[in-house]
Amino acid sequence: DEARRNPELLQQVLRDARISHVQMPVALLAGLSLEPLPDLRVMIAGGEAMPVAVVEQWAARVALHNAYGPTEATVMATCARMRQGQPISIG
Repeated sequence: DEARRNPELLQQVLRDARISHVQMPVALLAGLSLEPLPDLRVMIAGGEAMPVAVVEQWAARVALHNAYGPTEATVMATCARMRQGQPISIG
């Protein structure tokens, strides 16, 4: 529970547990540092509009997806791959 509220601790958990796929709210993703997470391959984020800066930072590192639905982490109505330099999609 503590890692969900602390981006630095979450970053450590992702690295130490060698997490390859993760789903989280955009606000939490935006709080992560750009410190390398060598095992991370796929990131799905939702719950709010994804800022261009987040796309530019993360899309070059992982397969970044923007999800949209009634909740940011359990139900998705749409999901779209985000790429650098392309318009932001709701999902």
